[in-house]
Amino acid sequence: MPIRGCLTAKITRQFAPFLFAFFIAFIPAFVHIVQYRQFSPIDELRHLDYALQITKGDVPKLGDKLGQDAMHEEACRGIDYAWLDPACDSVTFDPVAFRDDGWQTASPHPPTYYILAGISGRTLRGLGILDGAVDGARLMSALLWGFGFVATFAAGRQLGVRSFPLLAGLTLLMTLPGALHSASIVTPDSFAMLAGGGALLAAIRWKQGLLSTRWLLVVGGVVGFTKLTNLVMLLAVVAWLVIDALLQKRNEQGELASIKAPLLMFTAGALTSVAWIIFDRLRATISADIVPQTIMLKFEGIPPLKHLLNPEVLLTWFPPGRGFDNARFFNQYVSLMRSLVFPLLIGALIVAALSIKKSNDIASLSLYAGLAGLVGAPFFIIGTAMTSGILVGAEGRYAVGLLPIYVIAVASQSKGRIGDVLLGLLGGSAWIICTYAILVG
Repeated sequence: MPIRGCLTAKITRQFAPFLFAFFIAFIPAFVHIVQYRQFSPIDELRHLDYALQITKGDVPKLGDKLGQDAMHEEACRGIDYAWLDPACDSVTFDPVAFRDDGWQTASPHPPTYYILAGISGRTLRGLGILDGAVDGARLMSALLWGFGFVATFAAGRQLGVRSFPLLAGLTLLMTLPGALHSASIVTPDSFAMLAGGGALLAAIRWKQGLLSTRWLLVVGGVVGFTKLTNLVMLLAVVAWLVIDALLQKRNEQGELASIKAPLLMFTAGALTSVAWIIFDRLRATISADIVPQTIMLKFEGIPPLKHLLNPEVLLTWFPPGRGFDNARFFNQYVSLMRSLVFPLLIGALIVAALSIKKSNDIASLSLYAGLAGLVGAPFFIIGTAMTSGILVGAEGRYAVGLLPIYVIAVASQSKGRIGDVLLGLLGGSAWIICTYAILVG
């Protein structure tokens, strides 16, 4: 019995920090789901419709109109936007009565997230646990957000960072509105934290010889098949592996393998993303030019340099997470915490990057994540303008996958007991204040 008790205690001690990391993320997201009853204006209606359509065997395409189930959900809940939806008790709903004339515009995104969200929404509704499908689908977003925290914690531990500052660093992320909001609504952006943390963890374990090259490529392909913008984290991770391999002294065969595998990892991710986009465009039955949102954002040529270098554009992903923030969940205390946390995240990343030297993995990752954050937003805008003919903003939520490196950079800078106490106090305060603000609305 004493042996069994010691074994149980050991297992509990090993897994408790991972469970704690999960609940740091999941609890605020769950509270947000309970309190935020309206549909988010960030195309949540389209994302819910995609999830419901694909889990009944229909793969949405450009040219499809919204389904009755999704429209009924928004009509009954309303939307967090200056728009009047049809009455909830309508017998049938006309898609034209909804934003963008009711066109299904989410089809360019790969189906990975939507399959999971649709299954979650339909199952919980079918079991009678929830009245509609939206909260069940939102719950999947919160779970993915939590698993992203677990992957980030695991990656930090693999890099030698202590558990307490890692957990404290994770609590800081509650102040990022774009990240938390995306984790609490139906959107593939909620996959970004897990995609980023998972890619980083896989790369670390591969570098340590604990993961085969085959699985490294699988992870890269899966990351690309969550959302195109998650490639920004994949690019940072692959840059770290490739440049580290070039700087290390290895024999020719070993050096070639250590360069080839990461490049194939990124190639796998890029191929899955691009293949889906091509597949979606080939299936389209209308031109995107007739969609009201596309008409509003229409742009020809390359965006001017003045626009791309505007600080509001250039720093959107530095750090990522700036974005839509419901006024009900924002007060002066939340504003204070953000004014403290944002500079801390940026400062920690810069300090870590400046300490770069041979075999300093955290410093190298910080450098590449910072560069990806700075150049990523302008390149995203240029790429979208050239391929789709529209001028859009590079929302912070698109690069949430970079946040695992920010957390690890912050945690690595905590030195000794005083550093841990200060980081713990700031992180704990941020978590409590932001969660309470969501709870009381």
